[in-house]
Amino acid sequence: MSRARRAGFITLFAVLAVFLTAFYRFSHRADIAYSKGRDYSSKGDFEKAAPLYEETLDAEPSRVEARLSLAEILSWQGRYDESIAQYQKVLDAEPDNERARQKLAGVYLWAGRLQEAEDAFKNLLKDHPGDAEIRASLGEVLIRRKRYDEAIETLEQGLSVKPDANLEFLRAEALYFSGKSGPAEEAMRRALEEDPGNSKAKALLAEMAANGGRTEEARALYGDLLANGKKWSAASRNILKRNIAKTYLMDREYEKAEVLLKEVLAENPSDTAAKLMLARAYHYSGKTEESKELAEALLKEID
Repeated sequence: MSRARRAGFITLFAVLAVFLTAFYRFSHRADIAYSKGRDYSSKGDFEKAAPLYEETLDAEPSRVEARLSLAEILSWQGRYDESIAQYQKVLDAEPDNERARQKLAGVYLWAGRLQEAEDAFKNLLKDHPGDAEIRASLGEVLIRRKRYDEAIETLEQGLSVKPDANLEFLRAEALYFSGKSGPAEEAMRRALEEDPGNSKAKALLAEMAANGGRTEEARALYGDLLANGKKWSAASRNILKRNIAKTYLMDREYEKAEVLLKEVLAENPSDTAAKLMLARAYHYSGKTEESKELAEALLKEID
């Protein structure tokens, strides 16, 4: 072997050694960062996990699992555009990645990008026609776009294959919003039979009962939600109390309405809806001065 060829091989091996060393370092760095990120994710500490997934991708941009994990965290943080961008990068590399396809469709929905969500869920449904979760998500998109008849048809196609509480609930919601109160109630009751713990179904059924003048039934449903909703936020509990107070106003039981509305205002003194309802309760129960005083205070707040 000539001296020149030998020198060339030595140079080649030196370059290769440098490359392999750099590759190992980057790969090792990516492994460590990804492992730490997964550890924080398992503990629910997503604030610390996200930058570690970013570090992983800086070192190894092709690591799909890290990119998917980062995209998911960004969506939970409400950083929808950033999340969408990460999912799209995954799909650019792996167009058939099911996790990315399904998660991206969900983020479109959360972000209010309803046309993109509709297109994504329809494409997913072509590949998975029996998937109740995908069909429910498409139904939700159609409801949000106020295309109730299409939503009902889509959801009923799923229900014809297999009963599903979520599909039944969304169908009931679409029926209700389209003005079909009777069929909506029937569907909502079926949804509750399938899933007695469905708080959304119970709340909407209570609203239907109240609007239909069945105040005792509405109170019972709202009361059950209030009693069993240990994880309700203070704001959600106050909404339930306002709804119960509304049924008391309908029944002209003004003192009972007052008690609940004062509880709401003790929790949140700036609750304008509760103040308006309390002013009505004062007015109809003959407490003219209290009603006038509260109305004047509300006007000042509005000014």
